[in-house]
Amino acid sequence: MLAEIVKEHNLLVIEDNAYGELVFEGLSHPSLYGLGETGNFMYLSSFSKTIAPGLRVAYIVADREIIKKLALVKQGTDLQTNTLGQCLVYEYVRSGGIVNIYLFSEKPTGIEGIA
Repeated sequence: MLAEIVKEHNLLVIEDNAYGELVFEGLSHPSLYGLGETGNFMYLSSFSKTIAPGLRVAYIVADREIIKKLALVKQGTDLQTNTLGQCLVYEYVRSGGIVNIYLFSEKPTGIEGIA
């Protein structure tokens, strides 16, 4: 029902789910991002909650056009994100240290999209 309303009114749903991967027992809760088409849903999260505190590397899963616009905004607000932190996350994920369904699903571009 939510996905239908979002599509009908051409809304953008931004899900900030930094703590979504922290589950003590059982399965994690379903994400809103999985409900609809990528053009109307964005998923934001952080590796600092799942790999190491203070890592300060986050990610966004969204439509390519939204990502392009966000990249321009990011370039205008600071010079660069922590390169070492990004490389550490890339290698950790690539080696199988963490498997996030959004990094390897059909919707986003895959692990290359986070580096």
